[in-house]
Amino acid sequence: MFDGYITRYLVEKGMPREQARLAMGKLCCFRYERGVEVTVTKIGEFQDCLSRYGMLASSKERQKEHSAVIREESNSRRIDRAIPDFNEFVRFITKFRDIVDTGKLAEFYCSKLFDLKLVKPRNQYSYDAESPTGQKIEIKHRFYSTRIPPGMKIDLEEIDSVFYVELDTSLLPKRIFRINSKDIEYTTDKRVSFKKAFEENRAEIIYQDKGTVKTPE
Repeated sequence: MFDGYITRYLVEKGMPREQARLAMGKLCCFRYERGVEVTVTKIGEFQDCLSRYGMLASSKERQKEHSAVIREESNSRRIDRAIPDFNEFVRFITKFRDIVDTGKLAEFYCSKLFDLKLVKPRNQYSYDAESPTGQKIEIKHRFYSTRIPPGMKIDLEEIDSVFYVELDTSLLPKRIFRINSKDIEYTTDKRVSFKKAFEENRAEIIYQDKGTVKTPE
């Protein structure tokens, strides 16, 4: 039953069925013929196990590949392509910029750019959105700055990551960072600091406007 579950999991994650069977077969060979006890409590442990048997890249290699994908995606995403009737949208937020809720606007941008599902009703959740893979995400924002974002209250135990949106003067996203909750430190009274994450380059830029988005006159 265990073997069938893992095989199905690999297929669901995009691995061709025959390759999934081979991967499971190789793992079983080590489990049964060599007496290796394999206890999988997390998917990451299973991936590392397959890595040891030559079926997957190592954790460092996977992280390197993941970072490369993130950089490529950040270069290809464009907010003007993600929002229908973009020019009309910009005219609207420009006209009513004094009363626009920039927090809600940041959440809207993230939902459009990264296919996030915003949670409702908001007062029943300690986070703002869920990713297509079920990760819990807190969305924060500020206007564009070269300084490290200030600390704020976040319950790190309830989320997987923070999406930090920087808005330009037109209220459009200039940059969006993704910071894993494990890379964020508590200070006092549930307040957190992003200093370590930024200083150690653990804040990934997942969206950046490089001047390709043209706003209507």
